[in-house]
Amino acid sequence: MKAVVASALVMFMAIPFASLRAQDGLSAGLRVGTTGFGLEASTSIHQKLNVRLGGSFYSQSINGDMEEGDVGIDYNADMSMISIPALVDYYPANRGFRLTGGFHYHNLSISGGAVPNENYTMNNKTFTPQKLGSLSANIDYGSAISPYLGLGFGNSLAPGSKIKLSLDLGAMYISSTKVSMDGTGMIAPTADQAPDFEEGLSEFKFFPVFNLGLSYRITDKSL
Repeated sequence: MKAVVASALVMFMAIPFASLRAQDGLSAGLRVGTTGFGLEASTSIHQKLNVRLGGSFYSQSINGDMEEGDVGIDYNADMSMISIPALVDYYPANRGFRLTGGFHYHNLSISGGAVPNENYTMNNKTFTPQKLGSLSANIDYGSAISPYLGLGFGNSLAPGSKIKLSLDLGAMYISSTKVSMDGTGMIAPTADQAPDFEEGLSEFKFFPVFNLGLSYRITDKSL
């Protein structure tokens, strides 16, 4: 459902592109990379400047079991990511190489849980999984607005073939990561370590961006 919403946002943002700036060229395409799978629209506002709007989405769920010491643990984790960029591309030599700046609405959320799946014996005392309890955690950003700087190759509005390939390399500056944990039973005190995890994650201030794109030029620039 979130993927449909992200795609709809891209198409909605492309409408004013087509109506207000069609005389300067318009392209639309697909992209895939570290920000997920999505769509993108681009138009030219100057001989050396293009504007891009897009939206991408990615989600993944994992579950399994592991041995932690002498205890078997069942775990699960869910990750979802929505990224909506508003970018300006500058072509210093009117060729494929570009410098890019702008912002991403970048919403990344990770949640998961763990619960023992067998009895645990310590000091001749046996504890059931219900007695041991469970642990859950959630990780997300304090703010979803992230400045972006990068470089890339490819100009979807350049003369020649209407179909173009492109590459983006850069990084988003992300806000502080928020960690919340909740525990039950004997495991409950582990949840008190949430601030320690949050402090450790605070060192990761940049989200790497590596995206490949395939676009189609819908209208040409005016000559």
